[in-house]
Parts: sequence; structure tokens; C-alpha cells
Amino acid sequence: MVVYKKSPLVEFIRTSSKGDVLKLRRAMKYIFGYKSLTVPKGFSCDGMSVPRFLWSIISPTIHPETIAASIGHDYLYQHGSSKGWSRWQADLFFYCVLRCDGVSVWRAAAAFAGVRIFGAQYYKKQGSK
Repeated sequence: MVVYKKSPLVEFIRTSSKGDVLKLRRAMKYIFGYKSLTVPKGFSCDGMSVPRFLWSIISPTIHPETIAASIGHDYLYQHGSSKGWSRWQADLFFYCVLRCDGVSVWRAAAAFAGVRIFGAQYYKKQGSK
């Protein structure tokens, strides 16, 4: 189970080759099991980075039901290792937030499979650049 207190407040920055880039206008606080996560105000992310062949299943455009999961997951991929989060925990967090926000089981599972299969190259381990 994942809990977050307020819906994300974001500002559109630009469109990039990966999707729409957004900036968080207030901090996002999550509780995931025994872990907590605060994504700071000003954090920028590109929402869901989805391989093109999965676009018919999981859209890369920003949607209310995917934004909270995308923000937290992007933050964990960039900073989670230094905060005690493994890649597995980051991906499971992503799946759970998607489900809590109303994404169907099969779409959330497809998104989870996508980050498990394609995400390793983007996860920054502590001490790496």
C-alpha cells in the first residue's frame, strides 16, 4: 500500500524526445510500507518513459492516474540508491502507486514489466554518475 498526502502540483516545462518534462511545484511525500519518500519541490521529470512498441498499452503522455507514480519512480531512479531504496523497491513502488491511483492490473503490470526489462540502464547506483 502506498499513501501520499497531496496530488502532484506540476508545471509543464517543455516537450522532449522522451515526453513532456514537468517540474514539481511543491514537495511530494509518500509512505510505502515501512519506507517514506519526499520528492522535493523543483524536481523535474519526464513522466512515463515508455518504449514506442508499448504505447498502445501504456501511453507516455501525462495522465492524472500515472503522474504520482512517474514522479516518485523517476526520483527513486535518480536518488533512491543513496536513500536506501533498491531498484526492485523503486519498481514495486511504481506498480503500487499506479494501482492505488486506479490504473488497471494489466496496464500496471505492463508498465512494471517495462521498467524491469528496460530500466536497469537508467537506475543510478550510489556513487555512480
